Amino acid sequence: MDYYKKSDLSGEQFHVQYETSNSTYNDKLNQSAFFIDGVSAFPYYPIPENIQVYVTVSSKILGASPVLGIILVKKTLLSMFIGADVETYLNINRLVKFSGHNQTPTTPSIALYMDLLNKLNSFDIAKTKDKINEISDLLVDFFGADSIIGDKRGPVITLKGDVVIPENIARKYELYGFNNIKGKANIQIFTYSEESSKYYQLINDLKKNK
Repeated sequence: MDYYKKSDLSGEQFHVQYETSNSTYNDKLNQSAFFIDGVSAFPYYPIPENIQVYVTVSSKILGASPVLGIILVKKTLLSMFIGADVETYLNINRLVKFSGHNQTPTTPSIALYMDLLNKLNSFDIAKTKDKINEISDLLVDFFGADSIIGDKRGPVITLKGDVVIPENIARKYELYGFNNIKGKANIQIFTYSEESSKYYQLINDLKKNK
């Protein structure tokens, strides 16, 4: 920690922007937040103002191949880190320097960068937000607001453990958290990861099983 000059955080604040375990958006991020984990939030939720570091990933809502981490750092912070002359893959200033020459941190990741670039070139934020809202509303309308944990709109809809979903349907749609077929496990449905038609198929299958 001393080597990377991060042993003294000086009381700065670290926050998760959107907590998937309970489908809750953190609405207190406009305070003096220093580091924001936006892995499950971006870009459905905007990047908060006045923060210093924001972290997300290439997968999740963006839909590109996984593994790549995306880190936004205010330029004013770069002087806090070790100089670009120190050879280590964790050296942020070195990464910034070589990015100016269109060089990636490591050669094997080039295909991942290209995949992310292709996704970003065709990514429609407004359309993605509309889809997430539409699917959220679909699920909440079917299961009922009282059966939902946390926010009623967002990247993840979390169902309470007493919501009964037939095992065959849960397996068919690979519903996350269905690790106890007798119930009592909170089931989560990601509202962005499939085509819209699949969510409507899920609801139709559930209606047939009533």
